[in-house]
Amino acid sequence: MKKTNPLLPSLQTNFVNDETGELKIKYREGFPRHYRFDASRGLFSLSDKNITQKGEPLSFIPISYRIFQDDILGYGLKKWVEFFFLNQLGHVCSLLFHGYSVENLEKGTHDLFYDEVNLSEVILTVTPIEKTKKEGEGKGSKYYIAEFTYEVLSNEDRLGNKLLGESLRVWRADTLTGNSTVELSVNYHPPIQVIEQDAHEEDIPELGEIAPKT
Repeated sequence: MKKTNPLLPSLQTNFVNDETGELKIKYREGFPRHYRFDASRGLFSLSDKNITQKGEPLSFIPISYRIFQDDILGYGLKKWVEFFFLNQLGHVCSLLFHGYSVENLEKGTHDLFYDEVNLSEVILTVTPIEKTKKEGEGKGSKYYIAEFTYEVLSNEDRLGNKLLGESLRVWRADTLTGNSTVELSVNYHPPIQVIEQDAHEEDIPELGEIAPKT
């Protein structure tokens, strides 16, 4: 029998203790567990533990996310998408993508507008797709980018996930600079007010909720 991996993302939205009504979640504010998409090997990992095998998809339900531009983690100024989700142990976790993977997310989720949902109301599946480097693009001949598909949650699960996202002050300390340009955020609650997130907001129908005007 194949062993289950409790570090895999949970595809449930009910983390409430039926007897006490308390959330069964572990989260130190600002310090979620850092999951990583390894674009050189085409897998997902946590510290030194591989969560998936090469090319294997990962599915999760975002409780919070933001799409932004910033200079973080020593990568220089890039466009990022930052997701927060719960794993099967009830731990709040984060996962970052940048570059072509962010472009693929935006291309692959246009139908969200017609489904009248945002990315915190779906099961999001991320599949590493192998690509071949062109001459002069650096070491190695292969790399991976993330492709995204989604399945809309039931109305009950959408409501449950909305309540989870609203009840947790979700943010990540080492990706918060106060200098980001935020295009879109849902249930992201940092302890400082990002300058670009002011009262001037507009709809971005492809990905759901709101984003500040520039």
